[in-house]
Amino acid sequence: MGTGLFFLVVGAGSVSAGRVGGSVSRSVVTGGLLASRSQRRQWLRDKQVDACAVVVQQSTTMQLALLRQWKHQDRPDWTAWNQALAMIWLVGTPAVREAAKQIDRAFWLCGARINSGQLTSEDARGEQRDAMELSRRDFINAARREPVGAREPVSDVPVARPPLTEIRQMFGPPSVPTKTPLTSTTVKTTVRTSA
Repeated sequence: MGTGLFFLVVGAGSVSAGRVGGSVSRSVVTGGLLASRSQRRQWLRDKQVDACAVVVQQSTTMQLALLRQWKHQDRPDWTAWNQALAMIWLVGTPAVREAAKQIDRAFWLCGARINSGQLTSEDARGEQRDAMELSRRDFINAARREPVGAREPVSDVPVARPPLTEIRQMFGPPSVPTKTPLTSTTVKTTVRTSA
């Protein structure tokens, strides 16, 4: 009788151990899946933050390239900017992609106005610059809100330049004449005076 009881206790113990082992292995699998999901989320967040940082950097580069185009007729190279946009479309959230699209739109409008000769004064260029900087600020806020998780938006643009009107109030009009577009009469006059 004593031996039968021993086997009964041992048998019940092994069943119990099997159940514990099964739940332990399920816990390990579940924990592994959660850790993997968390790591993927962290990887995606890191990629989103990196992509947003590249957009901010390249938007500065493009804004300066458009200034050089306006002043010196240097054609901007859009390659790095387009690569930054492609990365945002790959990993960005809808709000971040929309904000990046607005920067791109501001750049294209500025470039088109330069190419068509519509930006003829520092004031007109200042309006374009302000539009680009506001769209950059909106992108920064979208990036801070979504991938970064910041609660407070920024309200100023990412440069400390005072508005052109304030500069003119402090220092007067520019000493260099404002840019005028080339027209057929100015080209003919230039040809006549040089001949």
